[in-house]
Amino acid sequence: MAESGVPGYELSAWFGLLAPAGTPKRVIDLLYKNISDILTQADVTKQLHELGAEPGGNTPEAYARQIAADVEKWRKVVAATGVKVE
Repeated sequence: MAESGVPGYELSAWFGLLAPAGTPKRVIDLLYKNISDILTQADVTKQLHELGAEPGGNTPEAYARQIAADVEKWRKVVAATGVKVE
């Protein structure tokens, strides 16, 4: 985008798994461990790369920070545009 004359532009897409609020930490930890293990399997990694994705596997805490940062970033973008929810 910078080469097209739009500096400071950043956009990325990511996918993740969320659990309902109040899910016990032991369940979150078990999900994290199993999903992290799955994301390191060669066939899963290969399939994700073929789809143009990069396997992640952030810790639940890092994922929560990523979500919060993205919500804040896009809140500012929406506020700057003046878009209103109808």
